[in-house]
Amino acid sequence: MSQTMSQTSFAPDTSALFRAELGKRLRCARTALGKTQGDLAKDFGIARQTLAAYEKGHCEPPCSLLKRLCEDFGFDPGWLLLGDPSRPMFAHPCAKVV
Repeated sequence: MSQTMSQTSFAPDTSALFRAELGKRLRCARTALGKTQGDLAKDFGIARQTLAAYEKGHCEPPCSLLKRLCEDFGFDPGWLLLGDPSRPMFAHPCAKVV
């Protein structure tokens, strides 16, 4: 049996689950900011439909967008990327939600 076939047969598709969970956290982050999809998409210079696809887990957002969410809005990277429940949503206690 080839390596590709064995990987396909036995390895679960964790990427779809990761995208879905990350999408949920993106939506949670956006709503915590009090922004619509259109507002946040405009902030990042992307189409609203693109942001909607990220939130639905249809595709993975680029690292640059995730980095900006953490830097510009103060989200904790451990919470945003990994969904670590021991981490707060915001990296700093004084982070402000607009």
